[in-house]
Amino acid sequence: YIQSMYQAFYFLGSIELDGYDITFNDHIASYCNNEVVGYRRYAGPYTDIPVMGNDGTNGTELYCKEGSLPQFKLFKSSGEIINLIADTPLWSNNMIYTIDSVTSISDVPQEFSLSEAYPNPFNPSTTINFSVPTESVVNIGIYDLSGRNIQTLVNDNYQPGYYSIVWDGTRHSSGVYFMKMTSGSYTQTQKLMLVK
Repeated sequence: YIQSMYQAFYFLGSIELDGYDITFNDHIASYCNNEVVGYRRYAGPYTDIPVMGNDGTNGTELYCKEGSLPQFKLFKSSGEIINLIADTPLWSNNMIYTIDSVTSISDVPQEFSLSEAYPNPFNPSTTINFSVPTESVVNIGIYDLSGRNIQTLVNDNYQPGYYSIVWDGTRHSSGVYFMKMTSGSYTQTQKLMLVK
């Protein structure tokens, strides 16, 4: 990947792999828009993974932007590539994030799905899990009662797999909101209740 002036670091804590052991010969890569934006040899729990951002220079056009959701893959020394899933914070320049628990994705989902947010009602944040069966552009937005989009959580290209994101409602007032996921012809809406 090309070094960028914009970057964040994600420290990955416990990594639990379904049917695999992680070793110091393995590597972890970060992705945005299906583009490698960082790479690090595994050095044990809380290995720091750089995640480069779009700084306006050639070669960084597809890198993370404010609010992008990075993805991570483990490259085994034996050649296998394993998709990783976690409650990954959205990318922001010059930030340092800690992700305590990371797991592997053991199979490919058969259909799009948007799981019930948990907790719900919530204060101030809730976790949202969704699945993507084929490479697709996925949009997940938060809407108020009037139908106005108040925040876009994701709007990126995703590989097949299971994903998890967090909506932090700290900057929003108490009330009922709607979360809508769209990808191609798939649309799913869910009611959220923020209680402060």
